[in-house]
Amino acid sequence: QVFSLVNLVIERLGQEAIAPYVAAILPLLPRIWHATADQSLLRMQVLCCVSLLVNVLGPASAASYGLLLPLLQDALNPASRQPELLEDGLSLWLVALRNAPGGLGCAEAGGPAAELLQLAPALAACLSSSTEHISLGMQLLSSLIMLGGPSFLAAYGPQLLGACAGYVGEVVDRGMLLLLPPVALKRGSCVLHTWCGCI
Repeated sequence: QVFSLVNLVIERLGQEAIAPYVAAILPLLPRIWHATADQSLLRMQVLCCVSLLVNVLGPASAASYGLLLPLLQDALNPASRQPELLEDGLSLWLVALRNAPGGLGCAEAGGPAAELLQLAPALAACLSSSTEHISLGMQLLSSLIMLGGPSFLAAYGPQLLGACAGYVGEVVDRGMLLLLPPVALKRGSCVLHTWCGCI
């Protein structure tokens, strides 16, 4: 209940009012995470709180990756004893990607955002095991392709697109439509990479 209230306060006050306090709040959250290893509901609230704070930080959120990444690794772990954390973990990951500094292709040459791309095998495992998170998964895949570019596709493309191929014939028309944006981005990324190489 306390965390629900904290999250509500962050949402209602907005970015400008909360920004001065983010640096003081963030370091507390991993401690709470580790102290509540058997309390998945509280951990969900921690993930939601981190998502809100990353949104507040915007491109400056790269400074929080040292705290953020271990939480994501726990929440996205396919062998986790708390699979109910997966959706909130995916949502947090998407927020982090959308707030990554540098914009399109920023992670292709390394940099802080590259660490977010290294979680891609967890997305492949998620997509392969169930259609439950297909909408969120396709949004993540689109963001990963935009940030990572051809080098990301070279490293993780076969695994991720193979998982997407498993949906063909298994999901309704609406689900198939969700597959189109990341596939289009993959084609566009490869064409752009080829064009740039010819200049």
